[in-house]
Amino acid sequence: MHPQIDHKIISEWKSRIDEFRVRKTRMGAYALAVLIVSVGLFASFRHPLLLLPVPFCFIYMLLDWLIVRTSPLLRCPHCGLSPVGTSTRSSPLDADYCANCHHWLVNPSGPR
Repeated sequence: MHPQIDHKIISEWKSRIDEFRVRKTRMGAYALAVLIVSVGLFASFRHPLLLLPVPFCFIYMLLDWLIVRTSPLLRCPHCGLSPVGTSTRSSPLDADYCANCHHWLVNPSGPR
């Protein structure tokens, strides 16, 4: 079965990717700001409790992969499943078409 082209699905996927990237960038900026502030305060005052947020920032960075894999925004607009399936290590952000319903998520003849 060949992937099918539906421009509504392509535009919906693009809007979902854009919204996801905005949300993810905001969360990453918060984690980075907390990390910088806590390390800066520790360098100034040398108090060990000021480093308490550091492990949480690293935990966030480790869970980033899980956030990308399970986000409801990164589900196929046609079938509602992850476009890369569950047995692959690929990111849904890199998907060109849905492996489940075989609909194109990006325009195959245009730029990504």
